[in-house]
Amino acid sequence: MNKMTIAIDYDDVLAKCVEYAVELEAQKGNILDYRTIDSWGKTGRATDAIFKYFASEEFFRMQPLYEGANEFIKELDKRGHEIVILTAIDPKFASLRAARIMNEFPQIKKENIILSSRKDLVHVDVLIDDAPHNLNDTPAKFPICFRRPWNEHLTGLISVFSYEEILSFIDRVSRLYNGGTDYKNKVYCLVAPSCSGKTEIAKKLSMDPRFSIPRSTTTRKIRNGESKEAYNFVSREEFEQMYKNGKFIETTVYAGNRYGTTKNEIDNILSSGKNAVLPIDFSGANALKMRYGEQCEMIYVKRPKADIIRSLLDRMLAQNSEKINTADVVNDIQNRILSIDDEKKTLLRESKRKYVIQLQSQPKLTLFMYNENFYSLILPARFSFILIF
Repeated sequence: MNKMTIAIDYDDVLAKCVEYAVELEAQKGNILDYRTIDSWGKTGRATDAIFKYFASEEFFRMQPLYEGANEFIKELDKRGHEIVILTAIDPKFASLRAARIMNEFPQIKKENIILSSRKDLVHVDVLIDDAPHNLNDTPAKFPICFRRPWNEHLTGLISVFSYEEILSFIDRVSRLYNGGTDYKNKVYCLVAPSCSGKTEIAKKLSMDPRFSIPRSTTTRKIRNGESKEAYNFVSREEFEQMYKNGKFIETTVYAGNRYGTTKNEIDNILSSGKNAVLPIDFSGANALKMRYGEQCEMIYVKRPKADIIRSLLDRMLAQNSEKINTADVVNDIQNRILSIDDEKKTLLRESKRKYVIQLQSQPKLTLFMYNENFYSLILPARFSFILIF
């Protein structure tokens, strides 16, 4: 197993920060909803009350660790990785923060405690952080987004919800292997930004008896004329309970509705002798890769940015006609357009070692690689593609 240098943020990754401030406000009778803190920095809303704590020495002295943080660091150390704590803090609290880290995590070398907000200057293999600007600007080979309410809009990044997921990912990428085991059935992830054509490719593949698309679970209401079998339609409460029970491998939000893929759906396809194929974003694909390892293959779909934006706008117009919440749709489309470049950077970095589908503007013979062979596919003209390396 390769040894890697892993930089970990302290606030909101190893230790409660925003959540702790919300808890302190609640003790004063000011009940705030932690889940509504959906952006980084002050917003002019009631939740701005937490920022006064970030100027308090007592706050940083009493700041609690998340459950499992110590065990997580011990596991990384046991695996032989170089652990770096990379944390931004007001200089007047720097010595307090450093002393706490040395006391709480004695496995970490003193020289590996870096107190700086310039995380964009630190070159490591892995950066685990919750702040969008740190994740977008880092030179780290593998930026990992530790999911918090203020980064839920981020796409195109490896995303995790627990220390166990981080360990699973790190074990996978640090292991040396060439091609892995030749599994009879596989999970194929078609990875790309929204409206890149991956869903059309997946639908066409599912017409082949060797492939099947897992049915998603959603909180969205069933539409007029839509089959009840199109999705597993559930209430928000049912979805939340499934999420808490660990039923989902990956989840996402679109136009105010939640969507998720369960392990049972994929396992049922594999046990039936078929290959599972999923149109998915990079975060979801990595969650699947963590769960299925070498049995999961990532295939990257590339499409010109102008075509993606055009399709996103077409989708918005179509959903307006269906009377979907306009504000949710516009906000979601805006976030997706803004994230295209970041997602493409991630795909470019990752696709150097994988298969890539290059979408073209003009129709031509389309090819898809399945194991060692090429198979022809007939897609709508605007979604024709060729396989490149």
